[in-house]
Amino acid sequence: MLHNNLGYALRDQGKPDDAVVELHEALRIDPDLAYAHYNLGLAFRDQGKLDEAITEYREALRINPDLVEAHTNLGNALDRHGKRDEAIAQYREGLRIDPNHASAHYNLGFALQSQGKVNEAIAEYRQVLQINSGDTKLQTLAHMNLAGLSLRDSGNADEAIVEYRQGLRIEPDNAELHFGLGLALSFQGKHDEAIAEYREAVRINPSGGQFHYFLGEALRLQGDRAAAARELRDFLRLAPNGATSTQMIERGRNILQELEKQ
Repeated sequence: MLHNNLGYALRDQGKPDDAVVELHEALRIDPDLAYAHYNLGLAFRDQGKLDEAITEYREALRINPDLVEAHTNLGNALDRHGKRDEAIAQYREGLRIDPNHASAHYNLGFALQSQGKVNEAIAEYRQVLQINSGDTKLQTLAHMNLAGLSLRDSGNADEAIVEYRQGLRIEPDNAELHFGLGLALSFQGKHDEAIAEYREAVRINPSGGQFHYFLGEALRLQGDRAAAARELRDFLRLAPNGATSTQMIERGRNILQELEKQ
């Protein structure tokens, strides 16, 4: 177990290459050490070797089929490979073993959401929030996804606002939550409140191009043309470095040109 524990610690320190060496040694001594296979899978994942990680997760489960974390991480790896149905099967198997595994519920919800199974996804996110796992990051993500589903799929801004605010009680400095809350408030026509949330998102993450874009749009609608132009210039400066759509960039340029004409 010494080499396995050392490998685990090295991976946790961000040293996956060193971890692999130790975990291989652990498995040389005991080839049926399930946790060493599992930890080796995690180290391979950290190295970007997804196929090797999958092999190790499967070997860990061959030895110990009740290793819930191996089911969950195998599901994650399969999902990244585009094998979503297989991933869902792994999450469900993990939850059969441990119905209170918050991470498995979250990952299952995310996979179901990507398949358009909104009601099933919502049920899984609700399970995350009901389980007292102590994982505040997971709870924040669950609130964020529930809010997004409420706003996008049913147009229910009231529900979205409740979820975003609950998420912000857990993680007050989450820029994405402030941004999402701004969108929901804007959807209700509450532009002053939306602007305050967009500003907070920009304060927390000044390099978030889309935050500047939506702040600029909201300021323009409120008649503050100079401030709107400043935000749109920041958006266009940042946009090439982010995952911003060409359509949004073109619209930002056009709006800025109109603002600068007058």
